[in-house]
Amino acid sequence: MLALARRPALTLVALLLPAVLFVGPAGADVPEPAFCAERVALDYGKAFEQMPPQHPPPHGELPFGPRNLAIYRIELGGEAVLPKNRLGYLFAAKDEGRRSLRLDWAIASVLWRVGRDGHKLRRLEVVHRRIGKTKDLDELKLVFPPRDPGFYRIETRFRTLSGRRLGAYSEYVRVVRPKLRTTLVAGPEVVVPGGTAFAQVRNAGTLGAIVPFRVPVERWTGSEWVEVEPAGVPDITEQDSWWVGLGEAAPCSRFQLAPDAPPGRYRFAATGLVEVTREKFPLRASFTVSGAPLPAP
Repeated sequence: MLALARRPALTLVALLLPAVLFVGPAGADVPEPAFCAERVALDYGKAFEQMPPQHPPPHGELPFGPRNLAIYRIELGGEAVLPKNRLGYLFAAKDEGRRSLRLDWAIASVLWRVGRDGHKLRRLEVVHRRIGKTKDLDELKLVFPPRDPGFYRIETRFRTLSGRRLGAYSEYVRVVRPKLRTTLVAGPEVVVPGGTAFAQVRNAGTLGAIVPFRVPVERWTGSEWVEVEPAGVPDITEQDSWWVGLGEAAPCSRFQLAPDAPPGRYRFAATGLVEVTREKFPLRASFTVSGAPLPAP
């Protein structure tokens, strides 16, 4: 995690943060364009809809397990992960390491290679766990080594040590090649002086990226691009950033133009950072300023 980066899961934190990024006399109550409501740039899990149904374990407590013992996916990329990532599940618990858990569990987790239709091609590996009582959650790890790009299915069954069935789960995972496809979208195409322009970062690639939360705007003077000051007062700095995972779309950044903004070509312009390689890449999206300025409030 970068020191300057706010790295929330967008689906959780976007609901907690206000949509208004600038405080000013006008523009704060301007409704966002429809594209700002989108939180998915590319659905990497859509292929699973053509496969046999899956039944993933809950991201949290198991219905047959003790309180405050949670299961979660080891790879946090959602439906798709990179070849370097391990696959499977880890456990977390309140007072981990100090609390003794009486489980009486026999677990079998199987990793399958499947085709694009979900048909099982071959069984790759099985992880067995037999746990009576433990404080060490590493004994519960259900983890498989990194795999080549393709489609996989994890099937996990829980029983008591005496053989009574507790629960069964299945989940698809797609391993994808590293690919940078992070872009910036702006709207509306034409903004009047004093109006508000919006920009959204979309990550249709497979590499997580650090991107600015507030995207600056530049104006073309005829010979060069110069940065434009917003009419409103930013409530965050340009150093505040999102972490945008594969297939995600970030909340929109808004920019209120001054009432006397000259007509012409404008653009949102920023720099993103690929998390794993530290490679920088440009983010650009253009719009035009034209027409009569908004009336004074």
